[in-house]
Amino acid sequence: MEVTETRQLLIIIAMLSLVRNMANEEKRNLTARDIEKLVGRKVTNLETKKLTAPGDNYGSFMLAVDATLDSGRNVALVAKMFPVSDIGQRIFQSPITMKKEIGVYHVISPEYKRIQEEQSVPPSQRLHVFCSCPGARLTLGDNDEDQLADENAVLLMENLKVQGYRSGDRVSGLDKKHTEYVLEHLAKFHATAIAIKMKKPLVFRNKLLSILTPLKIKLGTKQEALQRSENFLKHLLTIPACNRNIDALKVLFMENIEFTHSDKFRPVMEPYATFTHYDLWTNNMMFKYKTETDEDPVDLKIVDFQSNSPAAFPDTPFRWSLVAFSCCSSAIARNSSTHSFIHSNLDIQPPAIIVTGALLPQRGELQALVLPVVYHV
Repeated sequence: MEVTETRQLLIIIAMLSLVRNMANEEKRNLTARDIEKLVGRKVTNLETKKLTAPGDNYGSFMLAVDATLDSGRNVALVAKMFPVSDIGQRIFQSPITMKKEIGVYHVISPEYKRIQEEQSVPPSQRLHVFCSCPGARLTLGDNDEDQLADENAVLLMENLKVQGYRSGDRVSGLDKKHTEYVLEHLAKFHATAIAIKMKKPLVFRNKLLSILTPLKIKLGTKQEALQRSENFLKHLLTIPACNRNIDALKVLFMENIEFTHSDKFRPVMEPYATFTHYDLWTNNMMFKYKTETDEDPVDLKIVDFQSNSPAAFPDTPFRWSLVAFSCCSSAIARNSSTHSFIHSNLDIQPPAIIVTGALLPQRGELQALVLPVVYHV
């Protein structure tokens, strides 16, 4: 087949796929009865519309839901559902990841709130990174906690944009001020899970760990992953600043491919194993400000917990990479030494910076760092 014919065939296939996905999107809607069952209140008026533009959300389909309850109160919500495409559902393992994320909001979030209250953490210092979740379902009909989610699954959350939250620019990234703000919250996020484990080990084992199941997302076969890695490295070679690190990147890519396409999971190392988001980048953070023109964040919400996992800091060398290279501006992330970067560029003082663990500069070592007595554990 000629190259031109192949290209034309691929275009036709892509167009057919787009049409099919658009048709599937039209079927993805919620009725007033759906919302009533999810929130437990009568709905007198309902409006829904697609929330995200193409490319804004990769692992789900999102609807904006504006409902008027029988009390007269208007509520602005977001409904998160399976991706419309079959391939999206397979890549993101939607039956598993949707169940995991529902568990985060219905089980883990209340435990985070409870431990802070029990340990008398001052209200001004408490962590509030979870948005509220008024309702969710794994399927239509009865929801068994042992079953996986299906295409009828829905996660209903508050609409943060309506409340004044906004995400950062995924192209320019976060500036120094926002980077510091995220890391301070990430420190408390990791430390709170460890506090639950140490103060309430049965709760951690029976509730949190049942949700924090490790997961591997494979984009195609191992051979396809190797080819993508090779192509990506070729592009990096055209960037002078990357040349000096290209050998280390090759090793890192190979290790990650081998691990992803094996049946093994990295061991969770104690005593610092904790709850990790595993996909913390600019699109999954939403900041609130005092005014629309203000540039100083006053609150942070973290979203998209479908990839959550249990992990220990020494064995998760990519956590800082996700923050630095997926979120920070190029000027912030440019420093090649994580340790010196943190201490020379970010105004974050212990104990918060230590708790994140993601910032440990040497893989496999805890060095002399210890868990701060944040919760008197």
